[in-house]
Amino acid sequence: MDRRVAEVEFTHENLPLGRVTVTQGGEGYEGEDPTARWVWDAAYFFSQWLCTHSGRIEGKRVVELGSGTGLVGLVAAALGADVTVTDLPTELRLLRGNIAANRAAGLLPPAARIAAAACAWGSVPAAEELGTFDVVLISDCVYNNANPDLPVALVATVNQLVAPGGCVLMGYHFRESLMTDVLFFDTIEESFDSINHTASLPSNVKDMWLLEYVRKKTSV
Repeated sequence: MDRRVAEVEFTHENLPLGRVTVTQGGEGYEGEDPTARWVWDAAYFFSQWLCTHSGRIEGKRVVELGSGTGLVGLVAAALGADVTVTDLPTELRLLRGNIAANRAAGLLPPAARIAAAACAWGSVPAAEELGTFDVVLISDCVYNNANPDLPVALVATVNQLVAPGGCVLMGYHFRESLMTDVLFFDTIEESFDSINHTASLPSNVKDMWLLEYVRKKTSV
């Protein structure tokens, strides 16, 4: 995505009002995680996929982890999901600002349901306060994490948030850091089975994976 622009517009014919927009870059915002203030590539293509597979989220309780600017969550809300977007407590100002701006501009249907909440990965109390969800969305949250505790904490939070019968939908940008990201994939596959939907992305999309995780069935 273009880092030179302050506002990113996402358009799709399946969005009820045609588009959503988010401010990026975080000028005037102070926080702990600068990566939360940009729209990353996976978010754009993941949003496209949701627009063509809206039945996966419409009418369902959906939470997005590491929402950043909130693009994916806003798209999900516009498509009829009941959405909670989350990030670190220090990053909620930009997230809430983008929600408010889309409402004020009339880019969300009047009945759209979306709210922002703090959720640090690995925080049991934060996840407990949120409850459980039919769908957990993850977009570009796994990339060259220098702290090996982060991917493990992310999976722990996913485990808390997925309701029985629920799933995880994940957009992942394949980069040179794949080997450092293996810990996340190894950890989540201890308790979830994976389904690869990458083939359903447009043929011109390169280096993007679209993955679904469903909880492993336990033998009785």
